[in-house]
Amino acid sequence: MIKPINSVNKNPFSDFTVSGRIPEYYVSGEYTADSFVSDEKEKKHSALVWKIAVSAMTVGFGTLALMKGLPKNTTQKLVKFKDYLTKKFHSVSEEIKTENINKKYEESVEKVNKMIEKSQSLNNLGWIKDVLFLKLMGINKYTARLHAAITKKFDRLSLKTVNRAYGASDESFEKLFGLMDAAAKSAVTDKSKPQAGEILARIAEKRKTMTETLHNSFNITERTERHGKMRDSMVNLVDDFLKEFRTKKSYKSSIAEELLSETKTELHAPLLAARAKIAGEGKTLSGGTLKEILDLYKEILPADKFAKLQAEAAKSVKKLDKAIDTDAVEYFDKYRDLVLGCAPTDTLSVLTSLGAVGWGLSTAEDKNEKASVLLKVGLPIVGSVATTLYFTARLVSGFKALAYGALSGFVFSQGGAIIDNFRQKHLNKLNLLAQKSPENKEQSTKKGAYVDNSTKNG
Repeated sequence: MIKPINSVNKNPFSDFTVSGRIPEYYVSGEYTADSFVSDEKEKKHSALVWKIAVSAMTVGFGTLALMKGLPKNTTQKLVKFKDYLTKKFHSVSEEIKTENINKKYEESVEKVNKMIEKSQSLNNLGWIKDVLFLKLMGINKYTARLHAAITKKFDRLSLKTVNRAYGASDESFEKLFGLMDAAAKSAVTDKSKPQAGEILARIAEKRKTMTETLHNSFNITERTERHGKMRDSMVNLVDDFLKEFRTKKSYKSSIAEELLSETKTELHAPLLAARAKIAGEGKTLSGGTLKEILDLYKEILPADKFAKLQAEAAKSVKKLDKAIDTDAVEYFDKYRDLVLGCAPTDTLSVLTSLGAVGWGLSTAEDKNEKASVLLKVGLPIVGSVATTLYFTARLVSGFKALAYGALSGFVFSQGGAIIDNFRQKHLNKLNLLAQKSPENKEQSTKKGAYVDNSTKNG
């Protein structure tokens, strides 16, 4: 924008410089051609920012979506919906059921079954894409090593999440045991509970049993052995998948899941059995040794202390359930996808977003605009896609991973804007110093300027 001339001064030419006897007026050095930024240039800059932002996000997240395929729980949700329809149908009184209602129910179930079948078969398209890329990179020993290195990195990230989940479970149980010890000391000193000593002895036996179950079923050695069996079961997975993909199963079932279903159940079963021994079946504290211990504490503790102990026990069971699910379900599925080659194809989402940013920057007018757009838009978007990919590798659900990616993109964007503002101020200072130099003033004087001819005519 053009800086307005100061209207407070009486002399309208006070913002200009007088040269020689004849009052010829020139714009002061402060008002140089470089300081007049047109609205048109600002509009072009904004348009470029939006073009890069939209294209990079579309290409980056679009590629990630294509590489990932359908969400992992799509089939499970459809099965739940089918069960819901069945439950609703059977809850309707036989008296009001008609031939039309029965027909509608059968049609609905049939449609859901087809949707389940299609959702399962769509997973095969994602896997065949990964397998073909795996075969392509296997042609050359260097690309094959790169593929293996990326896969190994993703596996380490996923395994780190598993270990962290078990670590959180261990910490929770340690806290629970600390509360139990404090409760035992309190109960011993309570003279109104003469039976406390006998009950605490029974609790000690049960706690020993539960501790042994926790250690024997979820220690790092047992975990490593179980993961070894899992890896052994997938040695020929790629070849087996390609063989089955050529059959009708490719559009009727989820091939890789079907091939590994028995192994997955076999490895999961001991963990569920140990969980049931500790806290009962299901997803709550419904039985097991821990429930028996709490029932005993209830006889010797005040209501408030027992409530606190019970709440902590529920938290511990929840953390254990999370660890089991992360290990036996999420990590199993992730490792299966890694064996089929998902890691390098997922990484393509970052490369494509980088390509989109590069394409957009190629249309920038100068280096200054390229640097500005890269800081404020390019790097934040690439960072957002990369963060989403990272959390996906860490076994975080799709929605949460996208949320983390969006948050990181916002942080990168704010940081980029701060850096760019600092950079622009520094450049402006350098330009101003250059304009005030003697050589620049001499060149400005030689340029054509406004001449006041009124004195000449006067």
